[in-house]
Amino acid sequence: MKVTLEVAAAQIDHIVVQELKRQYDDLESDLRQRQAIKDSNPYGVFENDKEADCIEIQKHMDAFAKVLSYNMAHQDFEDWQHTVGSHPLP
Repeated sequence: MKVTLEVAAAQIDHIVVQELKRQYDDLESDLRQRQAIKDSNPYGVFENDKEADCIEIQKHMDAFAKVLSYNMAHQDFEDWQHTVGSHPLP
C-alpha cells in the first residue's frame, strides 16, 4: 500500500518547531531531575559525572534554542523564551 500525503511548507515548519520545543522541554526536565539527584547516582544522560552531565545537557538545550531562534518568527521566539523554565517536572 502506498499513501501520498501533500503537506504545505508552513505545516512542515510548524511540525519541526513543535518537535524541537518538545525535545527542549525533555532536556529541561532531564536537567532538573539530574540536579535533584544525589551525587551518588552514577547514571546520567550524557555523562556519569553529575556536574559534567548537567553542563552537557545545558549545551544541548542551548543548541536547541539556537535552532529554534532560526526557525521561528522573532516575536514567537521571544514569547517562547519567556516560558522556558516555567514547566514543572512530569
